[in-house]
Amino acid sequence: METCYKMVRTSLLHSIPLQSERFGIEVELTMKLAKRGARIFEVPIKYSGRTYQEGKKIGWKDGLHALGCIIKFAASDQVYTADQYGSEILARLNRAPKFTRWMADSIHPYIGSKVLELGAGIGNMTLNLAPRQVYWASDVNPLYLGHLEKLRETRPYLRVCRTDASSVASYPRTSSSTPLSVSTSSNIWRTTSVPCAISTTPYRSMAGGSSWFPTRRACTPL
Repeated sequence: METCYKMVRTSLLHSIPLQSERFGIEVELTMKLAKRGARIFEVPIKYSGRTYQEGKKIGWKDGLHALGCIIKFAASDQVYTADQYGSEILARLNRAPKFTRWMADSIHPYIGSKVLELGAGIGNMTLNLAPRQVYWASDVNPLYLGHLEKLRETRPYLRVCRTDASSVASYPRTSSSTPLSVSTSSNIWRTTSVPCAISTTPYRSMAGGSSWFPTRRACTPL
């Protein structure tokens, strides 16, 4: 953690909000990279360190400060810089796994073996609804898509794509006649054609909450 050099991709580094100004940056950067699922490699180097007579500044107080930073950043969910996609929001849902599980259990009876999830984010719902015969996890946020690609490495049924719900051209194409369940964080539809225009009435409230799901689904192919 307290290393001589750190090399990070510029795009990844810019997407992480950093607060520390002294040696705490070592702890903060390492912990936030780990929380983002970055692959960390240790590479040996050779260097000639300074002695205290030559001006070395680090001491035992810095060790105590590092321990304090570990506690501080272990409890922090600020691992994404605020942007136009709201990247900083979904990371906080990782701290509410029971809520995510409840949402998944609520829509589980309505989905089939093939699913297209719109706005999959970092895969909070994806991991709770999978595995399926085919599962498309989609989003418009490039940071989220990179995270989903890492999930795909060990899940052969999982496919990742950029899908804008308002853009017909961005929907993945499927030639299968098997109904495809189209899921968002608050709604789910079943359709045999994607892209399509979806009508979702009537609705039924689940567990008396504010999340609504259709009990009947209709789809008009475009």
